[in-house]
Amino acid sequence: MPRNIFTAGATSGVILSIGDALCQLGTNDQRKPGADGKQAQRWDVRDLSLERSARYAITGMTLHGPYFHFIFAWLDKKFGSTRTLKMAATKALVGQFSVFPPYLGLFFFYQALLEGKTAREGAQRAVDKFPGVFVTGLMFWPAANTLNFLLLGPGLPRVAYSAGMSVGWVAYLSWVNPRCPPPGGGG
Repeated sequence: MPRNIFTAGATSGVILSIGDALCQLGTNDQRKPGADGKQAQRWDVRDLSLERSARYAITGMTLHGPYFHFIFAWLDKKFGSTRTLKMAATKALVGQFSVFPPYLGLFFFYQALLEGKTAREGAQRAVDKFPGVFVTGLMFWPAANTLNFLLLGPGLPRVAYSAGMSVGWVAYLSWVNPRCPPPGGGG
């Protein structure tokens, strides 16, 4: 089991740092003005905040990977192999409403701590960001996980699919995390 947790953490570290890097490259957050003073319109890897991406890698290795390693094992044990759409949707919704909320709170709290914020500031960020991000997650993860549980069994195919979905989701989280107030509601 320790090897599986290590693999889950390492994989999540890479996924979260890639998602953050894509967010940085796709937004104006890290772009520097051009010689004419206007916003640069090019993507330049040299403009990435490696410190920011490292925080996401640390979050993936120490929170996301281990957390979801155990959560998917728990869901598989509780629901077994899902062969019907109804069972896959049930499994996805149980995960969405029982597993996703604590993770979101922990994610925003942990990111704030890694940025050097106080525990109080981290807790406030989690409270502020949670509502809008949870609603957005309701539009994305139940469908993504229903397909995952219905079409893919535990193991490499599920990991690859989840990784692909997660890169896009993490780019969104990376975009929301530094913003106040969050898009879609909350604080």
